[in-house]
Amino acid sequence: MICRGPTPARSLTSRLGALLGAVNRGGRLLGGALLGGALLLGGCGGGGARVVADADADLVADPFAGVGRPTTQLYVVLSADPQAMDGEPAVAAMWQAVGGQGVTGAAVRRQVEWVPGDYRLNIDLDFADLPDPRVSAKAFEALAAQLPPAAAAQARAAKVAVFFRSDAGVLPGDDHIRLAGLAALYAAERWNGVVYDLIARRAWTAAELAAELSGPSLHREKQTRIQRRNDPRGGTWLLTRGEPKWGLPDLQVRGVAKGDEAKAEAWLVGVRTALRARDGAAPDDTLTVAGQPVKLHSCDAPDGLHDGACLQVLAP
Repeated sequence: MICRGPTPARSLTSRLGALLGAVNRGGRLLGGALLGGALLLGGCGGGGARVVADADADLVADPFAGVGRPTTQLYVVLSADPQAMDGEPAVAAMWQAVGGQGVTGAAVRRQVEWVPGDYRLNIDLDFADLPDPRVSAKAFEALAAQLPPAAAAQARAAKVAVFFRSDAGVLPGDDHIRLAGLAALYAAERWNGVVYDLIARRAWTAAELAAELSGPSLHREKQTRIQRRNDPRGGTWLLTRGEPKWGLPDLQVRGVAKGDEAKAEAWLVGVRTALRARDGAAPDDTLTVAGQPVKLHSCDAPDGLHDGACLQVLAP
């Protein structure tokens, strides 16, 4: 049985930083009072046992670790159709897709193996008519550059940005990402759009995201990434992206000497793996990485890391 009920309205303005402020669209204030809802899901599945890809072998431990831990997922669909996701019928159709209706909805839901009986999937929506000075053109252009040429042109010609936010709890097999991602995917397919994952800072065509969400296992190397940037303090600044989608903080290491980036990145992957195995951590906690203690420090989240979910470690 699937039921839909209201979720508390919340403002995205504090969550999106420079990307989006409160936006008026069609006389409707969105940002202060959000259009959204939730599904109460239970016993989902039907796809049988799922094989975990070799690339994810280091992440396979207790499949129920962290289940229920709140997450942060934030997607934006860019479309040339100004009516994208406009109105209650569009929202109702989105929930039908998340419930397994339609070709794509059914394909994704077949991979969802198990959901607690009281699991609640919430989706909050916000909109921006483009161009809008409160939406960072620079950030969106960096994401468009990841797309194939035709899709990149499609993104640059978009007239509306539809934001999808969910803090639904972690599910085994990364299925919370399948379910929330399916909401954005529905809009991208229906209104010929592209999808930006603003937590991992990754761009998807609708076809790419459909293949990812309906596949036998998600690819963590696509759902997360490690970025390099010049550190104003000197050296290289390494940052993970995407960990809040599992309810975990992103990590950063600063001041990496030139020529040591690859070594430091491999070490940061080890810290990230230890953090996942520990099911979270806080400043002043200590992890064990390759037999050595690694202390975690608080940090100021750099631009693009939402909700300040960030921990800093010292360079090896």
